[in-house]
Amino acid sequence: MYWGFDWQSVAKWQQTNGIATDTQNILYNNPANTQMNVSGGSNRWHYQAVVDIVSTRKRTSEQIYYEIGVGGKTNTAFAAGSTAGDNHGVKFVTVGDSNYYLRPVACKTPVYSSGWNYDTPKEWEYKTLFLEDESVTDRIVSNSWNKGKAHVIYQKAKEVRRPYSVTWSDPYNVDVETLTLSSFNASQVNYANYAAKYGSLTYIDNYDENLLALQENKASLVPIEKAVLNQAAGGDGVVSLSSAVLNEGAINYYAGDWGCNLNPESVLIYDTQVFFADASRGKVIRITREGLSAISDKGLSRLLDSKFKNVVHSSTTKKVLSGFDPDDQYYYVTIKSDSATNTYTYDVRSGVWVSEASFIPDMYAHLDNEMYTFKYVSSGNKLVWRHSLTDRRNQFYGTNYDSKITVYSKFDPSMVKIYKAIGLNYQRINNSGSLPDIRLVSSEGNDTGDGVMAGSSLQEREGQWYREVPGDTSGSDAQHYFGIGNGVSASGTTLTMSNLRNARVPIGGKIYYMDGNDLEGAQASGPLVTVSSVDYSTNTITASGALNSAISNADIIIVTDESANGARIRGRYCKVTLDMSTVLPWELYSIDMNFENSRPNYALGQ
Repeated sequence: MYWGFDWQSVAKWQQTNGIATDTQNILYNNPANTQMNVSGGSNRWHYQAVVDIVSTRKRTSEQIYYEIGVGGKTNTAFAAGSTAGDNHGVKFVTVGDSNYYLRPVACKTPVYSSGWNYDTPKEWEYKTLFLEDESVTDRIVSNSWNKGKAHVIYQKAKEVRRPYSVTWSDPYNVDVETLTLSSFNASQVNYANYAAKYGSLTYIDNYDENLLALQENKASLVPIEKAVLNQAAGGDGVVSLSSAVLNEGAINYYAGDWGCNLNPESVLIYDTQVFFADASRGKVIRITREGLSAISDKGLSRLLDSKFKNVVHSSTTKKVLSGFDPDDQYYYVTIKSDSATNTYTYDVRSGVWVSEASFIPDMYAHLDNEMYTFKYVSSGNKLVWRHSLTDRRNQFYGTNYDSKITVYSKFDPSMVKIYKAIGLNYQRINNSGSLPDIRLVSSEGNDTGDGVMAGSSLQEREGQWYREVPGDTSGSDAQHYFGIGNGVSASGTTLTMSNLRNARVPIGGKIYYMDGNDLEGAQASGPLVTVSSVDYSTNTITASGALNSAISNADIIIVTDESANGARIRGRYCKVTLDMSTVLPWELYSIDMNFENSRPNYALGQ
């Protein structure tokens, strides 16, 4: 209600001016009708009131309902002089989208001189007021329309979930101002169903002018807005031509029950190639114009199958990410589970899996022929890394990683071989950077150990980095113990012996002494000391560190290094691992192994 314009105010004005009598009984002699009791009032219709005459449109047989925008509640009505609002009536919450324009409008109004001439309309004048109006101008009726989609009541309607269906909007038209992509008109039956037996539909995208759809256990293509020929069963009858945005009868399912399961993040489309992972079947799939194939079967089937099983059985982390480096033509798949995270590299050009990568990203992207990865480290520390050719290798997100290469020497697998030497056809770019550490493990379990064949021990000979293969360090029988006599005295790093004329003291051997029946290290403190040099003329040994004075008059024992006296590395094959810690670029062309036939072996008829 609006004070001064409602029926009560008009009636009060009539009663006060003696114009009407019926309204007095209705309004003031009915105490029960408290809403009609007005303490005071005055008719304000003759005070330049603006009248908007609205005629009701004809209704259709069925009531049409329109979607609306965000609205708000209104306050209750108030009486004249109330502080609940102002004298313009009810307060309204502002709505962002309005159907009206606030514009100047020419309005005919009474004029006040000594009084209002509201009873002589011929003397009224035009006055410009700012009013809300549906039209932009009085010249053209242009009612604005801010209603949403139209709906009619459907008595049998119910909520339906279609996990294996797609729906589509109205087509986009570049020549029309209105954006129709948000309009989904169900009256046009704008949905199509895929085969429910293949599980829910988890990924769709455009592929080669078709719609690529990946269900949990199937991949398919379907043409969009293309005519489809329909013929009756058996090939007889009328042939009809139908056209739809998506025709269920035209869905082309790929052979093989492979889908992306519930890992749509594993799907990657680059040019005419599609990659995705089927974790439940332990496969990585590639789609080209020639068809669909499991690239995980190319030498990495067992490893990837075990990694995907970890994903399937994980309770929290179940992610499979795909990335593509356009410059190298490498496809990357990152597998994340509760137990492990790994990234593997597939060379698209050669069609083989080439390596395991050191980086574990949270997202991949490619732009301008370069690959980018994204890594969440901590709150406020989110990293983007560009994988382009730089002078630093195997460095990701500011962290340096070791580069490792593992190969197998398996020439003539029936022969038991003794491995004698190794050579690397290796080039350091700009002659900078260190050489890789090497470790050998034979089929018989012989192991040179970590750090024994350090890169610094390699020697360059005839353009190749070379060194002899040391002995087995995996067993205690690889050590030799030499008693070299009685120690007379120990001072600093010098050990004086009683007689060294008939002894052979190996350089690098560890120095021990006998304390009763126990073998103790000869060092004063810290790590074991070794033999640095021997002077047989003076019967003195120089140690690598300070000696314990307690070794005076004790029997001295020298223990040779395992690599020098351990069993030779022998077996039908040998696993060779190179570990490089530098981030500077280097190239490895080949690894050469020198071996001989084991004496007890007669594979060559010896």
